[in-house]
Amino acid sequence: MQDYFSFLAERWRRLLGRSPFGLWALVALACLGVAGGVFWRTRPTTSLQNVDAPVPVEVTQVQQGEVSRHHRTNGVLTAVKSVPLVTEVDGRVVEVLFEQGAVVKRGELLVRLDDRLLKAHLDEAEAKLLHAEADYKSAKQLHEKKFLAEIAFKEKLAKREVAKSEVEIARVRVSQMEIRAPFDGVVGLCNVSEGATITRQQEITTVVDLDPLYVDFSIPDALFKDFSPNVPVDVVVDDSLPIEAHIAAVDSKAAPGTHSVPVRAMLENPEHRMRPGQYAQLTVYLGKEDGALTIPMKAVVREGDATFVYVVIDNVVLRQSVVLGVREGGSVQVKDGLKEGDYVVTVGQINLRDGAQIKLLDKSASDQQLSEESGA
Repeated sequence: MQDYFSFLAERWRRLLGRSPFGLWALVALACLGVAGGVFWRTRPTTSLQNVDAPVPVEVTQVQQGEVSRHHRTNGVLTAVKSVPLVTEVDGRVVEVLFEQGAVVKRGELLVRLDDRLLKAHLDEAEAKLLHAEADYKSAKQLHEKKFLAEIAFKEKLAKREVAKSEVEIARVRVSQMEIRAPFDGVVGLCNVSEGATITRQQEITTVVDLDPLYVDFSIPDALFKDFSPNVPVDVVVDDSLPIEAHIAAVDSKAAPGTHSVPVRAMLENPEHRMRPGQYAQLTVYLGKEDGALTIPMKAVVREGDATFVYVVIDNVVLRQSVVLGVREGGSVQVKDGLKEGDYVVTVGQINLRDGAQIKLLDKSASDQQLSEESGA
C-alpha cells in the first residue's frame, strides 16, 4: 500500500514538472474544495427545518345560543287595485280632463264624450214620462169613482212604468259618455286625444292604487308550515333601505311543476316611491331557534363545492366538513359537523393542511382556552 501511494506521488510530481498548467490546476481544485466546505457549513437550512414547523393561527370556540331563522327570496311588486279605463260605447272625445301621472279621486271626471244626441233622447224620454204620469193620475181618479174599467186602468199604469224605464235607460246612456275614476289612485299615460273617435272597450288610461302594494313571491313547499299571515318581511327595492311589510296571504296549494307555494305580502307605500312591476328582495323572519351552534364566518373555508373548517385537537388541525345554516352579521349557524366546545381556526387557514401542527398567535386567550379544554 505504501508503494502505491509513493507511485501516485511520483506521478503528480512528474505531471507538475512537465506542464506549466499543472500547478494552477491543483490550486484551483484546492480552492473549490475549500469553498465547498464553507458552503456546506453555512448552507441555508430553513426549508428543511420548516417542513414540519407549527403554523401560527388564531382559534375560537364553537358557541351555543339563539339565532333568528329567516328565508331570503325575490319577488315582484303588484298593485292591490289596478284598472284599465275603457269606454262602454262608441263616441267622440270632447274633453280630456286629467294630467298624465296625476293623483285622482274616486268619481273624478277624466274624459267626456260627445253626449248631445243621448241627452236629447233623455229629454224625449222624460217628456213621455210626464205625459204617462198625467194619464195615470186621470185614470186613477176615474177608476176610484168606478168610471173606468180595471183593464183600462192597468194599461195606463203599464205605460207609466215603461216611460220610467225609458228615462232610466236614457240616463245610463248619457252617463256612459263620462269616464270617471273608479277609486283613489294615480292615472297612467293618456291613449286618446280630444276630437278623436274611440270605439267600445278601447283603453283610455290606467288607474292604479299605489298605497298599499302587494309583493308576490314563492317559497319552497318545505317551508309552507312556517308561513302564515302577519309574519314580518323586510323588502328592499332598488338598493333602498329595508321596508317593513307583512304576509297578507299564503296560497292553498303548491305549483305542480316547481313545488313552490305562492305567497303575497302587503307593503305600505304612502309616498308612492315604489311602483307595480318593480323587482324586490325579501327577507322573511320565521322566529328564533334556541340551542344553535355558531362560529365566526371567517372560520369557514370553501373549495369548490366543499365547505369545511379546521378543528384543533392537541395543537393539530383536522379538516372537518360542515353544513351551514342561518347567517347573522359575522357569525353563521353550523347545523352539522361540529359540537359545542370544539375549537376552530379563524386566522391562518391558507397555510394549513389536514394534520398540520399549529401554534397560537394569541397566547393570552387561545392558550388558556386550549388548556382548559385539555383539562376537561
